[in-house]
Amino acid sequence: MNHYLGNSGKDYYVSPEEMLHDMPDFKQEATYKFYQFLNEIHEEINQNYKGEPIEFEMNSGWYGHYAPEGTDWYYAVGGFSFAYTAYVRVEPPPPGEDRPQVHIRYYLHVWDRYNWDLGKAIDLPIHPGIQPVIERALQRAPNYQDKIYIYDGRLIIEDRALQELHRAGIAQEFNIRGTSGPYELRFSYTPNQPPSVSDPFSKPPTRRIP
Repeated sequence: MNHYLGNSGKDYYVSPEEMLHDMPDFKQEATYKFYQFLNEIHEEINQNYKGEPIEFEMNSGWYGHYAPEGTDWYYAVGGFSFAYTAYVRVEPPPPGEDRPQVHIRYYLHVWDRYNWDLGKAIDLPIHPGIQPVIERALQRAPNYQDKIYIYDGRLIIEDRALQELHRAGIAQEFNIRGTSGPYELRFSYTPNQPPSVSDPFSKPPTRRIP
């Protein structure tokens, strides 16, 4: 919100690693989507590796996720998108081995547009001692009383109230984006048998899989 009120319109950068740490449900979904992405990479290798070194890039396309209601990420971004990109290198078996070697460097990206949607609102709990202060403030802003109000002990702020700040030129919508540091996988390639990865976000990010 501070960035919005700062009225710069510049991109705001977040950490995908922090989002994974703070939202276990996001990490669970991101892990599942990574397994799908890894299967797609393995299928690409199946189709294109013919015994000579190959290199290629892949992207997963965008997926949607919604931050758990009531959390900091819910109020900061709400719904957001995430995707993977990867650089893949496959090399013939080294001396003494019979399987090609695969090196994958991949990134997790997140993106959202910090804007406001007609018909949406957020509601916040109010401490009883603060409620009279909010009520007096709203009395001094009659144009907003149908957009910001107190109901059943909670403060309701409709999106259209905050959108008016953007329209008035005293705040500006912006893009939220972030890219993780690179994660890496190295493994011996077996046709039609993708590698098993217990946690694609474990540290250190460079790992060797038998």
